[in-house]
Amino acid sequence: MIPKIMNYDVFISYSSKDIEVALIVCKMLEEHDIKCWMAPINIPSGVEYEDLVVDAIIASKVFLFIYSFGSVYSFGSVNSDWCKMELKVAFSEKKTIISYNIDTTPMNRDMKMILNKCHLLEAYPDYKSQFTSLVETINSSLGKSVVPSSTPLKSTPSEEKIYKIGDFYDEKGKKGVVFEVSADGKHGKIVSLIKSRLMSWRLYDKPMVGGCDDKRDGYVNMQKIKKTPKWQEEFFAFAWCANLGEEWYLPATEELKSIYIAKPKINSTISAIINSTLSANGCNILDDYDYYWSSVEENVYCSCVVSMNDGCINANFAKDGISYVRAVSAF
Repeated sequence: MIPKIMNYDVFISYSSKDIEVALIVCKMLEEHDIKCWMAPINIPSGVEYEDLVVDAIIASKVFLFIYSFGSVYSFGSVNSDWCKMELKVAFSEKKTIISYNIDTTPMNRDMKMILNKCHLLEAYPDYKSQFTSLVETINSSLGKSVVPSSTPLKSTPSEEKIYKIGDFYDEKGKKGVVFEVSADGKHGKIVSLIKSRLMSWRLYDKPMVGGCDDKRDGYVNMQKIKKTPKWQEEFFAFAWCANLGEEWYLPATEELKSIYIAKPKINSTISAIINSTLSANGCNILDDYDYYWSSVEENVYCSCVVSMNDGCINANFAKDGISYVRAVSAF
């Protein structure tokens, strides 16, 4: 038997990728006497989510949508599809909809008609930065007295975002796709959304730099290059990466192999970004025919490239030959 749902102030819709954020938002709202319905917290044992979701939305006065890359794009997962379905139900039931945007993911065409008419709160790169505004907006929608902006909200424990391979990363001005991640999901490496034009590794017939032999960490090799006079004029591949920002570098061979292994997930993410904006905007998928320069120097004439077709390393690629560059950065 499906239990009857009592009235709630807010229904929280979110992607499972953002459950840590959703839980903290829910806790913060309830600490301010805003009653929330959120799965799986409010689902009784033995009851399926799909049996409750529509009734829960109808029973709630405000629909809070945690807008993120995970809630907009599914790549075959049912998670994002549920978010879209919940949003459509809220819209059809004429609920007050608040979109709490925790990253800069371009708005999906399917959602524009709804989200352009709702309350939008931009809460990135720090999703806690708009907690005061969120409480005020919800209280106003509920007809409750609004908490003055000068009144500090109750403190909420700090929570780092958890990532996995293939996730879109957009923090502190850096955008990319995660291709390596630590066991706890809090640290890793991202690959740039864009690739270079075809270019050489460096000017022809120059002496070896020496020491650019770290196969696992291109950042180490990059620091060796930066100690070379006029490096930005001679080392084209390295200079291209540096132009993206101080934390970007030319990857080592093992990092490029990790990118090759993660290629299906990386390409799904980049393709979704391109499709959502109706324009590539400089974004490029990892093409099977692409070879990418690594930061590993083989000898005075050659440096290593890695194929995106099979992940193989070619250590005999002339430095003045042409290949693509894709930058990486750690977080």
